[in-house]
Amino acid sequence: MKPEQNILTGTFRITRISTADIPRLSVFLATHTKGRYDKAAWEKIFDWMWLSNPYAKIDEANFGWGIEDAAQNIKGFIGNIPVQYTSATEVYPAIWGSSWYVDEIAKDLSLKMYINFIRQTEILLSNSQTDRVEIVMKKMGFEELPVEWYTGRYIFPLHILNIEFITKMFSEFSVKKIAACLVGMICKIPQAFIFLLYNRNSYATDILITKINSFPNNTDAWFDEFKQTQECTLIRNRQTLEWLFCHPGSENDFAVCQVGYKNKLQGFLVYKRRTIKEISYWELMDEALLSLPDSIKKQIILKTLFTLYKETRNINFVLLRSNLANSSGFFKRLFGISISKGEKGYIKSVKIKPAITRSTFTSVDGDMVFF
Repeated sequence: MKPEQNILTGTFRITRISTADIPRLSVFLATHTKGRYDKAAWEKIFDWMWLSNPYAKIDEANFGWGIEDAAQNIKGFIGNIPVQYTSATEVYPAIWGSSWYVDEIAKDLSLKMYINFIRQTEILLSNSQTDRVEIVMKKMGFEELPVEWYTGRYIFPLHILNIEFITKMFSEFSVKKIAACLVGMICKIPQAFIFLLYNRNSYATDILITKINSFPNNTDAWFDEFKQTQECTLIRNRQTLEWLFCHPGSENDFAVCQVGYKNKLQGFLVYKRRTIKEISYWELMDEALLSLPDSIKKQIILKTLFTLYKETRNINFVLLRSNLANSSGFFKRLFGISISKGEKGYIKSVKIKPAITRSTFTSVDGDMVFF
């Protein structure tokens, strides 16, 4: 069933969103994100998410749904981010859902607007939902992605024993939380570095990790090989990766680690810089590698940690996850500090349901990359 174009209900109307709505959308969303993103920040996000999107049809009203009143003020919104997925032989249109917000005065239309979103025939993916949204998604036919990536997250300290970090900790958190965090991290630092240094000599010497600012010319050839092993994965050609991780709107918030092994491009690990209470950390957002033994992939992850440690002095820790088999066991043996699982990935699609477990899904499969 196709979604309805426009629905008039009482004093409010559900309508399709186009890029012409960006100015008033930015005003509306700024009021719902509690000062984290103001109007100018939302306009930059929409420029990145929509106007620069290689899969967006800019002239069409296909960017989601809004609720507006008689004066055409926006009172609700749920967004579409058009992308494409692929197997070795077939391309699948897909949508990342984003930013479901509704004013209290229009809440009676919230679910009806969401139903328009789920009636779309493309593959639908989401990974930044709240608990409330998660309940609705499950009732509406979304399934949790059964992949290793979402089974746990682990903290690895980089630069935590500096005065600036400790000062920020004491100014933003309670003494009890500070003590628990610092004791946990400090106790694990000697163990982790002894482990890493002890195993450093056993590394494959022909693994090369390079922090890059732009994706290389052979990215498309790499992706042609990568997709041969996938039943369904985000198209990671050079155009897509440049849009996601090198766009000016991202404000240089990504550390892209290019992976070489035996003089061949093997793939990329991409980290996003995040800040909580003015404390900065790297979070692994995407991991896409050719078929390699798990032992080599583990060494690749460790070498990216060394690269980040050497090249980013103002980042305090790294938040890791992986699609490696039993990645949680691997990170625990590295003395990673386990924290809550964080986001979950959800999908709604009849087309690729049997292929989910033979596909690559990471934090890039949703709108988290933009926020």
